[in-house]
Amino acid sequence: MGKRFAFVTNRISHPGGAEKSIHELAVSLVDKGHSVVLISIYSRDFEVDDSYISALMSAGVEVRFAGVSRSLRLILFPLVLLRIIRYLSSQDYVECSLLMPSIYLLMCNFVMKRKILFGIRMVYRKKYENKFSHLIYKILVRWHISRDRLVVYAISNFAANKFLDYIGIYRTSISIVYNSVNVPETCSGRNDLIQLLGLDETKKYFMYCGRLTRYKNVLNLINAFRKFQEVRLGSDYGLILVGGVDDSVVSKNDTWGSSRVLEGSHGDIIFTGRVSNVHLYYAVAEALVHPSLTEAFGRTVLEAFGHSLPVILSDVDALPEIAEGGGVIFFDPHDVDSIKSALLKFASLNKAQIQVYKNRSAERFKEFNLEKRTCLMLDLFQRAN
Repeated sequence: MGKRFAFVTNRISHPGGAEKSIHELAVSLVDKGHSVVLISIYSRDFEVDDSYISALMSAGVEVRFAGVSRSLRLILFPLVLLRIIRYLSSQDYVECSLLMPSIYLLMCNFVMKRKILFGIRMVYRKKYENKFSHLIYKILVRWHISRDRLVVYAISNFAANKFLDYIGIYRTSISIVYNSVNVPETCSGRNDLIQLLGLDETKKYFMYCGRLTRYKNVLNLINAFRKFQEVRLGSDYGLILVGGVDDSVVSKNDTWGSSRVLEGSHGDIIFTGRVSNVHLYYAVAEALVHPSLTEAFGRTVLEAFGHSLPVILSDVDALPEIAEGGGVIFFDPHDVDSIKSALLKFASLNKAQIQVYKNRSAERFKEFNLEKRTCLMLDLFQRAN
């Protein structure tokens, strides 16, 4: 008989890498005959893409919204907690692995007194995040660990070690369960896709995929690509930036002036905004460039490997752990010249050398299997019963 699983999460549509990974696991559990509900701490009016939610529900995943309208969030905060408690009362297992949902759930657990499967999917980025939220998070986590109410797992060894340093409780056992990625098949040829996406048939393309936030280091990538073009006069390469713009990507002192500028095309640099057909861009790109300053996993690296793409990659945090053995060229993300040199190194490869990188990426991708991940998670859920 199937079990009932609940994931307490952020808003459902326009998910980031962490949320996508949770959603894929939810669908995998449904495919195994289990019941799964995603419980958002926000209200339905925070959602911006009903089609994405409908696709999850069509796959058999139930979606519930515990939040209230934006204008009443602070006043009716206790009501949100009560809704979460009510929604979870009929579930066999509960998982949470994101910052704000974790705060909500751990507050609820003072009443529920349940054992929770608790995931570590993030690294505390002091420069970029709310210090007060992290203080509350740390207090709640330490309290629950001291009372043996959490079964903890992390998506990388790096994330596990950073979490232990951050929480300051080193006796906690942490299991490692790497993320996995579903990669849609692309039937059309590259030239057809180039035309479909409105790209220049005469150019090769580097690709970035992710939110345009400060810690993703997009501005350094843009500057490095410009230097790359200066070296390769008449460059046959373009740069595609796939992802939604976050206002924190620029400041008033940045030469770009405003995030509104980061739209459309600027010569050989193309900003797509958020897209639903990201797999088509992977299919036409020559390589993924991932310049993050910090990363607990790096989902887009896996997505690129799944498309047999070489990856030009930051040498920081969990990224070397995840990409080890893949078709990778590393660089220092803090150094624009280092990024430029990595781009030039890739551009100098011949077809046979590029194929070696592609083969390595495809082989590395096989290590991150959704079936294996689902089985590991089911074992952890049993421990959290």
